Amino acid sequence: MPFKILTEQMNLVMDTYGTPLRYYQGRLCSCVAENGGSFDPKCKCNQGYYYKNAVEIYGTKTNISSKYYKSQIGRIFDGGAQITIPKIYKGKEQIAHTTLAHGDIIVDPNKNRRDTDILIKGVRDYIYAFDVKSILSVYVKEKEYINGIDFTTKDVNSVAGKVTRIKWENTADIDEGKYYTVEFICNEQYIVYEDGGNRRGVENTDLPRKVICTLRRYAETNEDSGIIDDISTNQDF
Repeated sequence: MPFKILTEQMNLVMDTYGTPLRYYQGRLCSCVAENGGSFDPKCKCNQGYYYKNAVEIYGTKTNISSKYYKSQIGRIFDGGAQITIPKIYKGKEQIAHTTLAHGDIIVDPNKNRRDTDILIKGVRDYIYAFDVKSILSVYVKEKEYINGIDFTTKDVNSVAGKVTRIKWENTADIDEGKYYTVEFICNEQYIVYEDGGNRRGVENTDLPRKVICTLRRYAETNEDSGIIDDISTNQDF
């Protein structure tokens, strides 16, 4: 007799161990191909993707306990999570179960973290992170700019998704095209890296979808964060 997943049992598991999440479905930007495989930091996209508005989903999030997660594509540095999403929860089918793919974003609204992004005045004045809660500081090297005096912030819908934008006042002494650093608090967010296992069906009911994610980074715009290889033990430091 084949194994069968009962919706009532899955609801019980989610009610006990699950958590509400936000899901941002991404679409790859052509600037990645035009810029030698890395996204163009001056493009209007969001780290090489365009994102749809957030969709509320439900699932379980488990931290990766080992220092490195070994996968077929390489070794992923610890700091990621395994997220499991049932196909149906509370009688409603979750779209993420079908559409989840590499580059999509999953946000945990119950966890916050401090992070940093590097923006370019007049070129990219919005923060890559979604669900920004507060701006802690804005700097150009050692000079700090004050929120409410030198700039203001606003949440806007753009081609990069719903993001927080920095609006500079005319009195701020910062030139167009100048790089500046923004430190902020946002919800904990992950980028989907790969499927955690083969998908299969049992008696007309799909098993929950399991994906491996890594913490989303912003400052290192031209590096392939997440994969560590070609390490030489004889390399000079």
